[in-house]
Amino acid sequence: MSEESPRLAYADVLTRGMYNQRTERVRPAVPHFLPPLPAGASLDRRGLAQWVVGASNPLTARVIVNRMWQEIFGVGIVETTEDFGVVGARPSHPELLDWLAVDFRDHGWDVKRLYKKLVMSATYRQSTRATPTGWRRIRIIVCWLAAPLPYGCRDVA
Repeated sequence: MSEESPRLAYADVLTRGMYNQRTERVRPAVPHFLPPLPAGASLDRRGLAQWVVGASNPLTARVIVNRMWQEIFGVGIVETTEDFGVVGARPSHPELLDWLAVDFRDHGWDVKRLYKKLVMSATYRQSTRATPTGWRRIRIIVCWLAAPLPYGCRDVA
């Protein structure tokens, strides 16, 4: 079994990935655009893991909840489940996403409990029968994906 070194780890920034062209030495830290580590947190993997699931970082719980929602309902609350960033879509129901994320985190990240909450919800129990309005919306989306206006599907819009 190996012992961890008491010294703080570091990494060298390499110019264009060349191992022999080191430019600067960097220490463990969180990227500047994310919330900082709490004061006194250890700068190792454990500290990072605690920060990722901590109350000050809501992103982890929101991403997990959104992916679980997508598994159940077919589309996430944020449609771009692969991109929660600036380029990604906005949540269709941000308050719902936040509430589910906080509830998920506050109940110990219990996946089974959240799935149960989702499948026992009124939303899950709604009918899946298509209505004329629903079919029209689907047709518009399909036409847009196939050939965005003004090139096609003029009669749909």
